[in-house]
Amino acid sequence: MNWEVTVGYNSSEVMALMNDTTVATEGRSPEDFVFSRAAMIALTVVISVVSAVGILGNAMVIFIVFRYRDMHTVINYSFANLALTDLTLLLLDGVPTAADTMETNLSAKLGCNVPIYLQYVSAEVSSLTLAFLSYDRYRLIVHPIKTLQRRSTRALMKMFLCVWLVSFITQIPTALPAGLTPEGACSEYIATWGQEYFFSYTLVSLFVIPSGIIVICYVKIGRKMLEAGPPSSMKAHRRRRSVNIILGVIVLYALCWIPVHVVHMWGAFDPEVTARSPLYVVLHTAANVLMFVNSSVNPFVYALTGPSFRSHIRSIVVSMAKCRAKDAFADQRHESNQNLYEAKKAALSPGVSDPKTPEDLPSGRSDDACEGVYESTWL
Repeated sequence: MNWEVTVGYNSSEVMALMNDTTVATEGRSPEDFVFSRAAMIALTVVISVVSAVGILGNAMVIFIVFRYRDMHTVINYSFANLALTDLTLLLLDGVPTAADTMETNLSAKLGCNVPIYLQYVSAEVSSLTLAFLSYDRYRLIVHPIKTLQRRSTRALMKMFLCVWLVSFITQIPTALPAGLTPEGACSEYIATWGQEYFFSYTLVSLFVIPSGIIVICYVKIGRKMLEAGPPSSMKAHRRRRSVNIILGVIVLYALCWIPVHVVHMWGAFDPEVTARSPLYVVLHTAANVLMFVNSSVNPFVYALTGPSFRSHIRSIVVSMAKCRAKDAFADQRHESNQNLYEAKKAALSPGVSDPKTPEDLPSGRSDDACEGVYESTWL
């Protein structure tokens, strides 16, 4: 999470900081005291680009999955759910972080408790969705007959609703200790004690429990696949391929989120570390950027590993290109009709009725100029 974590403060230090806070430091994050101006600008550009790419990519994933009927599968619905959590994280965390690096203190203006709470909820949903995907692959590989009875769209939507509900309930404790630091910056934890319990709880709920479910499922999947030997049919090959795709997404998620938890635990348990310790600030910032990168690259992972995503993205690009070309041709034709009308009107003798107006002439443009293209592309 991007906001400052107040670590290493006792009550006397907090009182001293509150008494000594000046206008010069109000609303400033720890990064302002560690990084140079050039580094802050570079950091702003990197986070802004990563967030923009991630927002566009995840929105595209959600659109494709729900727009195309052939994308209505368990894996694709799960990827859409992950895209929704990544979109939430980038909007509530990535964008405010990019703004905060330019000393706007946007995160504090948005309020601390609710955005931070929703960040943790989205992270919990991501972890539980990956755990669910692993469990779904386990049942599909190990118990294929029983799985067919529980793979309807309605059952899947109920499962995701339960995932979000559990996440909202589980992460309620993360909304309580958030607030403004003495410097006026937004922080995940502003209490003077108990941060080791807080971050231990988030580590267990966000990472340890979901990872445990994933490891157990994949160990059993691996045993079953070794016993079965090479895939004997196209269906078995597709199932194994889906297992590898999900495993790749899980590994990428773990690699990008482990540093966040490690830095938080280090700051919570090491009494020598404070919120302005240079090494802590650098590692905390790098971990957050890595977290944003994970949310940004996930759509490209889906596209690279899933031919259906690539096919529909290609269709969208082609349809947009054809639509623009057709509109451009319609504009040229309308302009030609306008010139023809003016020429005929100038050549008419008095008393002769006017020719058809440009609106009466065929313009080549209609409200459904791209209707044919869309009908061939969209459902």
